[in-house]
Amino acid sequence: MKKLSALYFIAFLLFAACSKKDCKTAYTIYKPVYKSLSEVRAGIKSEAPEQVLCPGKIYVYGKYIFLNEPGKGIHIFDNSNPSSPVNLAFINIPGSYDLAARNGYLYADSYRDLVVFDITDINHIVTKEFVNNVFQRQDRYLLNASSGNPDSVMVAVDFIPKDTLIDCPTVSGWEDVGSFKTLDGVYFTALPNTGIGGSTARFTIINNYLYAVDYSSLYSFDLSCHISQS
Repeated sequence: MKKLSALYFIAFLLFAACSKKDCKTAYTIYKPVYKSLSEVRAGIKSEAPEQVLCPGKIYVYGKYIFLNEPGKGIHIFDNSNPSSPVNLAFINIPGSYDLAARNGYLYADSYRDLVVFDITDINHIVTKEFVNNVFQRQDRYLLNASSGNPDSVMVAVDFIPKDTLIDCPTVSGWEDVGSFKTLDGVYFTALPNTGIGGSTARFTIINNYLYAVDYSSLYSFDLSCHISQS
């Protein structure tokens, strides 16, 4: 019995050594697909209405409701009949989470930029201006984010999943992607000729200024000229 027990013990050690050597762990690695910031901006425009899949911030402006789809863009509804709002259009804005509107202009973030739209004719929305690189902490999925050239700033617009086996013990589940960040909400009140934001809005307009907040900073933009950061 003692000899048999010893043989079992030796077999167990050999198996453990083999298992440790051959240890593999299954992971799904997400490889980003990049476009230049110039390409991303070229695709920022009003399109046909889309189904709301993941509603975010809501903003009321006149008879219209602007509903953000986090990271993707803004749905526009005609709320002339509050019992049956009509889905009019979708503005494709990658990297957008917040918005505000005033005097025929819509303001939205897109990654580090502020985008200005002319919404005087809601059926023909025009992208008017990009205020570059103003939201310093909103660097989600960006490479070369500090570059002043939109052709050299690269944006991860999609992720391709790939199942793989990696030697134990650890592996990173992301490739070439910076840390993810969340943004705290702040409550703002409505003003004349200005829309009404929800309770988690980070954008608000007071007189001729658009104010925006992130983790620890307050940004202000002078809208009277038409727009400049102050």
